[in-house]
Amino acid sequence: MMISFSALDWIRTFICLFFLEGLIYLLFPKIIQKFAIRILCEASPRTLQLFGVFLLIIGFVLWVIASKSFATSSFSAFQ
Repeated sequence: MMISFSALDWIRTFICLFFLEGLIYLLFPKIIQKFAIRILCEASPRTLQLFGVFLLIIGFVLWVIASKSFATSSFSAFQ
């Protein structure tokens, strides 16, 4: 069984993600700062590169899925 998402579903998902991320930064700025500094200082350049590749692949997959969703949706502004 395949689940399909509409373009509006994707937009709502990203809105929720940005909202939750912003809320975490708002409520816990010192913890986030310490965590980010520790991660960046302890990680090797190779690890950061692999993480970058991982994010690129995830972004590309999401872009392809969203493009197919936009192409089949009724949002003419995205076609």
